[in-house]
Amino acid sequence: TYSVLEVLTSIESADVRSGTGAVELNGKIQKLLDSVPDGSRIVFDTGVYLSSGAVGLVVGKPLFLDFQRGAILKFDHNEAKYLQTWSSDVTLMHPQIDGGSSSWTRTNNAGIRVRSNGVPVSNIEIIRPRIKDVAGAGILVGWSENISDVTIDNPVVRNTQADGVSVAYDTSDVSIISPRCYNTGDDGISIVSYISAANPVRRVMIADALCVDSRTRGLTIIGGEDIRLTGKSINASSQGVLIIQDAGQYNTYAPKRIKLDVEAFNSAGIGV
Repeated sequence: TYSVLEVLTSIESADVRSGTGAVELNGKIQKLLDSVPDGSRIVFDTGVYLSSGAVGLVVGKPLFLDFQRGAILKFDHNEAKYLQTWSSDVTLMHPQIDGGSSSWTRTNNAGIRVRSNGVPVSNIEIIRPRIKDVAGAGILVGWSENISDVTIDNPVVRNTQADGVSVAYDTSDVSIISPRCYNTGDDGISIVSYISAANPVRRVMIADALCVDSRTRGLTIIGGEDIRLTGKSINASSQGVLIIQDAGQYNTYAPKRIKLDVEAFNSAGIGV
């Protein structure tokens, strides 16, 4: 186990904190993540970890990142890359991302992004993430090839310039459990299967979703196979649930085997 605060304080004690008392990232935490053995547990102790500029953090090996209560990654740049994972066998426990502003110009970055970097990626757990004020999506899974076995458990996303939670491209076996998305710049939750990917999105389960004040649609399925909405309720009261056969200029696969197994819908409507 490695404590981020202890390691940084021991090696650069005079240079760790900013004038506000926040721990400055500036590459130091990235060096720690890159240097520890595979499978290590990295503890972010209570405090604010501040990143200045467009840099972010990349998890490029199997690691367990454990964010203690009140540990926040805070960013101050419109082009910030936030937190990305490019490796299999990664757990992000209670990550808190503060993008710094609810009025950024929209980008393609995301508060947490799961992507592959030329090799298949699987076994990713994102547990109780809290994300707000980011310039892109809250959580973005895919938008690259060969990603599978992803669990997103109890995410809360607020004030984004793009979707709250988005799954796209050649991605399979994803569970999104009790997502809460508020004031998202695009869809609250989206499943998008582009023809440009080798395969559509496959086998996604969304349970007990809440999407409030989405700027476009509440919960959208644009293509994809074996997509299941389940649980006691799906609440997309602001813009409804849409299953789209053909997204026109976006060139998407058609949806197949979409199952609605929900006790109650509280929605502006269910459109197909």
